[in-house]
Amino acid sequence: MGKVREVKSKRKGVPIELGGETRHLRFDLNAFAELEDHYGDIEQAMNALEKGSIRALRMILWAGLIHENMDENGNPTLSIKEVGSWIDINDLKSLSGTLGEAMREALPTEEAGQESNQPVPFDQGPNKGSTPQQ
Repeated sequence: MGKVREVKSKRKGVPIELGGETRHLRFDLNAFAELEDHYGDIEQAMNALEKGSIRALRMILWAGLIHENMDENGNPTLSIKEVGSWIDINDLKSLSGTLGEAMREALPTEEAGQESNQPVPFDQGPNKGSTPQQ
């Protein structure tokens, strides 16, 4: 078996303002593993998001933020509900663009293809991404 090289991600993540701080959404292997643990597989997570699930949005955002919030044993110190408390319903449309950018950054170019320019569901369709009228 060949030597294993240390691999460091050059991706720092996509900056996003949440909870009064600039954070970075990054979907590394740990983020995808957490989504698999919760949904069974990544496709189920994406299906839930496409259906407009607020829970899925919160879970996926949490997974993208845990890289900045780990204890010395590699366990997330950030709760899903804490992430939810940082999000205002009126921010869903702009948030979806940032989430889409972070997801595209995580995907290899060959897999992303032309669909990499597609926004995530909260800014599509007549009922998705719309904010309450004031």
